[in-house]
Amino acid sequence: MSNASITDSAPFAWPTQRELMIALTKGWKLIFLCVLVAVLWAIDGLHSAPILYQAQMSVTPAQTNGGDAARLSAAGGLASLAGFALPSAQGGGSDFQLYLDSLRSRTIADELAKDPALMHLLFGSEWSEATQSWHEPPPPTGWAATEKSIFDFLGYPTIAWHEPDGESLYDFINYYVKIQQDPRKNYTADVVMTYPDAKFAVQFLNMLHETADNMLRQKAILRTKAYIAYLQDTMSKVTIVEQRVAIAQALSEQQKSAMVAQSGNAYAADLFEKPWAASYPVSPTPAKTLLTWAAIGAFVGGFLAWLQWSWGNRFMARLWRKLGSALSRS
Repeated sequence: MSNASITDSAPFAWPTQRELMIALTKGWKLIFLCVLVAVLWAIDGLHSAPILYQAQMSVTPAQTNGGDAARLSAAGGLASLAGFALPSAQGGGSDFQLYLDSLRSRTIADELAKDPALMHLLFGSEWSEATQSWHEPPPPTGWAATEKSIFDFLGYPTIAWHEPDGESLYDFINYYVKIQQDPRKNYTADVVMTYPDAKFAVQFLNMLHETADNMLRQKAILRTKAYIAYLQDTMSKVTIVEQRVAIAQALSEQQKSAMVAQSGNAYAADLFEKPWAASYPVSPTPAKTLLTWAAIGAFVGGFLAWLQWSWGNRFMARLWRKLGSALSRS
């Protein structure tokens, strides 16, 4: 069997560079049409796409907290030498990491959800000012309805509607708020929020920071008060002078710690850079979108042009073979 017969019978053969260039040259009109359609599609998408702005803030561990932790650790050491155990305080780095983890936690979402004004603003489509009550939103339309139908067909469970609560706000925070931290610079972190309303994003980051820091502050105050009560109760039972001196020193440090926590200054994290938002949106990006879709259109157009040329050549080759065989028989 000759190589020509093998090539003719093959269902598919990769085109050579010369064949590809011929196909693209002859099909330039098809390629141009595909690029034009893709660019027009991108322009329509740019007009309907939501405009998103990026707000961010930079936070660092609170400076006073580290010194307080060192004093409390020293006081705990004196107390242990005196013969009783004093629970050790957390360092500033640990408090800062707890602060970062709490920013996207369900606990802080539940705390923020207690603000009705915030909930009415975020979930305005489900709140009626006329009746002052929550209501179920209308059924989805367009692509959202199609997406829901696909999920229903695939067997995804249907979630019953409920009034917006901490769970709803938790989903909102985890969708829009991101934490960026360089592993080489664990002493700072950037909290970024991408949202259509730049002014609200700045306000929300402020609320998030103040709520998270205050939550850790309140926990520290409760913990320190428990330590103070424990030390005062222990002092009333101890008669040895050295132990009473150590307990008194530890009690003094705990009372200083309580005063610092109640002072109103930053407890776990301090603002290195207050929340701000750029005036230029981060999405959509017209130049990148248009170039991307133009490249997609060119690729699709080139592929269709090659198919058109390839099929045309095969059709003509079969036609010439049939004419040749017919002439040879005659």
